[in-house]
Amino acid sequence: MEEQIQQFATVRRNITELLGSPKVVDDLLEKSIYLISIGSNDLVEYALTHSPSDSKQFIANLTQAYATHLTVRKNNILNLYNLGARKFAIIGIPPIGCCPAARVFNDTGGCVEVLNDGARLFYKSMQSLFREFSLLFKGFKYSLGNTYAMTMNVIDNPRGNGMFCSPEYIHIIVSSISQLILHVHI
Repeated sequence: MEEQIQQFATVRRNITELLGSPKVVDDLLEKSIYLISIGSNDLVEYALTHSPSDSKQFIANLTQAYATHLTVRKNNILNLYNLGARKFAIIGIPPIGCCPAARVFNDTGGCVEVLNDGARLFYKSMQSLFREFSLLFKGFKYSLGNTYAMTMNVIDNPRGNGMFCSPEYIHIIVSSISQLILHVHI
């Protein structure tokens, strides 16, 4: 994420040079919405290399890392808030334990619940973090999408969500979308 923040700082400088007014750039950036998809790659990488018993501490560390990137100055790297970002749309972690790439590691072929547990835990952790940020930082606004719950709702209740194909087919579609999300990160 540090690299993307550095890139954003460069874009901010370029826009300021182009428009010639830091105030105009501040207004523009404060009104913009920043879409962030976070956690999926981190959780998968962790699950592949660590014991599931350490996952609560990992989620706490991961949440703190995102807190640092979003709001705290670290090692002279400006964070998004200090660069002018105020409105965030955050996409949580989907049920990545149900992706085909994860299910291959389960002897039954079912979902890898430790990954799904991590996704749910991370969402709760981020909920708390962003609620706190909205109280601490002037103008900080957010929307946190619970992609885990949304995806599971479609899988568990396809007809109730306007889907008229088999749950297995929906699961394949959702797994494909989840795989795409794994490759999109900030």
